[in-house]
Amino acid sequence: MTPKSVLQLKILPLAAQAIVDQGRYYEFKQDIRLAERWEAAVKQAILSLRTSPERGSLCRFSALSLDGIRRLPIPQF
Repeated sequence: MTPKSVLQLKILPLAAQAIVDQGRYYEFKQDIRLAERWEAAVKQAILSLRTSPERGSLCRFSALSLDGIRRLPIPQF
């Protein structure tokens, strides 16, 4: 029995900054607990993509370089 293949993911700097910025927004609007909940939910969503890369909805872009991009909502956000 062979182990299930696990994908490696690369988070681009602009995406990482967007995640951080959203956390700061939640901290500013409510409190650090909400920001920490956001961070944990994003981490869980990202990790889930390693074993289930088909999760999320396919996006439709005219640029061929963006073919295959998916959108994955963050639960409870």
